[in-house]
Amino acid sequence: MVIEGTSRRVTEPRFAGLRMTADEFLLLQDDGHKYELINGVVLMSPSPSYEHSDLAGEVYAQLVEFVRPRKLGKLFAEPGLRVSASQVYQPDIAFYAAGRTTGTRKILRIPPDLVVECLSPRTRGKDLNTKRDDYEGFGVREYWAISSREAWQFVLRDGKYVGKEITGDVIACEVIAGFVLDLKGARASLDGAAESDEEPE
Repeated sequence: MVIEGTSRRVTEPRFAGLRMTADEFLLLQDDGHKYELINGVVLMSPSPSYEHSDLAGEVYAQLVEFVRPRKLGKLFAEPGLRVSASQVYQPDIAFYAAGRTTGTRKILRIPPDLVVECLSPRTRGKDLNTKRDDYEGFGVREYWAISSREAWQFVLRDGKYVGKEITGDVIACEVIAGFVLDLKGARASLDGAAESDEEPE
């Protein structure tokens, strides 16, 4: 099948449900669908909601505005991360400090300094529990889990995450010195989107 207005052929998902190792997963051909490898099983990632995509984009934009002019490192949107022999995740955002990686790689095998996941009702439990534990074991120095209603910050201390729920409007990043995420600003566009989506009476 070819979607009208594009030249990209979209096929039926070929790999969902298969069991394999992370190394085998990395060799799969692109069939037009987004997958993660969870406990050795290939799972299709659900299509993100508008709110999820927009929030991730706003957080990414703030990071780019701070990181790039200062040449602090490299940012990736939805990179593949091989977190273990049976797990490959695609977080919304990953940051590597300058000198830790060169060029864009399809799959990254070293732990990012910062990972950001935008929460949704379907993924909240996995993001705050399973992925948090796996990112901790992988050695991700700082992990944020954010939605329009809540935000969590986890920082690696002696190999274990120390976490807290953010009750204010900012997250002060520890691994990017001087960067403070404006949560209120990132969420502002979501409020506007909700209003614009309302049908006129």
